[in-house]
Amino acid sequence: MTPRLANTTAFLGAFLLFLLQPVIAKHLLPRFGGASTIWTAAVFFFMTALLIGYLYAYALLRQNLATRTMGQRGRLQTKVHTILLCAASSLIILEGVLWGSPLSPPVLFESGFASPIAAILLTLLLSVGIPSMTLAATSPLLEEWLSRARGARADFRLYAFSNAGSLCALLAYPLILEQTVSSRFVGLLWGVLFLLYALFMARAARASATALPVFSSEDSAPVLLPLKRRIVALWLLLPALGSLLLLAATAEITRDLAPVPFLWLLPLALYLLSFIVAFAGAYSREIFAPLALLASIAALWALGAGADALGFRADARTYESAADILRDLGLSRVRLLTNNPHKLEELARFGISATRVALELPPGKFNSAYLRTKKRKLGHLLSV
Repeated sequence: MTPRLANTTAFLGAFLLFLLQPVIAKHLLPRFGGASTIWTAAVFFFMTALLIGYLYAYALLRQNLATRTMGQRGRLQTKVHTILLCAASSLIILEGVLWGSPLSPPVLFESGFASPIAAILLTLLLSVGIPSMTLAATSPLLEEWLSRARGARADFRLYAFSNAGSLCALLAYPLILEQTVSSRFVGLLWGVLFLLYALFMARAARASATALPVFSSEDSAPVLLPLKRRIVALWLLLPALGSLLLLAATAEITRDLAPVPFLWLLPLALYLLSFIVAFAGAYSREIFAPLALLASIAALWALGAGADALGFRADARTYESAADILRDLGLSRVRLLTNNPHKLEELARFGISATRVALELPPGKFNSAYLRTKKRKLGHLLSV
């Protein structure tokens, strides 16, 4: 297997995996009321799929190390992964025929659950679970096969190519694809590219099975060194903190602004950019550790000072579009559930007479400070 084949396949697999996320999440968004939690549930699902894909790759590469020769392991890996690729490809073709696009699934189990998150997760599992897990296993398998065929130590630059593919997908969808073509076309394009990826991956698997390892004899097995519990704990804790910050930041942004793909993907793009820097060998603790400290201090100051201290208006919303919609519906007067007098003034400025209907519940310990801030900074008509 050549490095060019490995890099191309890794790039394409990561591109497909991260293009899949915003496309299918946007498809599900209106079916669950446009809540920002839909993206959080989708990211949770795809992170879980990524973990399962890595576990599958680890199990496939490490099966029966002591009892099988290198050639036997390579042939078995090729057979197992080719079967998985065929199953995922068949599912994509079937969904394309049934739904008109493999990324336009009907909402499954929409009723019968108290929370929409369960319905979202089951819909994603049954529609794109197998393809997602297959794509997630790409980089670990290719890295092992390439290093074995070349007789060299692991070259983690392959992961830089993989994360570059992910970043290209995250930028291409909101900036190009979402603006120029329909969601159905994007789904069909994704399906065609997945079939092309499956051919590349099957070729890489076959090449790895037939290549003679140049760094060991046929019966040799890799030596697995024991790991300290402290190291394993750090491996689990540090990525968990990164993922937690990613989800929290994305939920905060999309809740306060709008649950749209561009705002979904912006924090994730920055997250992936850090992976590209690390795997490309450009990471230096002496440089990035002080930058992280300064960024944390700046973030804490910004949170404490508020958006208006940074030159932004406390409430930058405009109601012209809302007034246009109401006029299109033939409405010139509305009764509005709100505590915000600015809404009434803005609607009146655009020719809609709005009568306020007070909406207030007793404050709790988790929202009393938030409500007082809205009353003080935005003039909301609250009794707190």
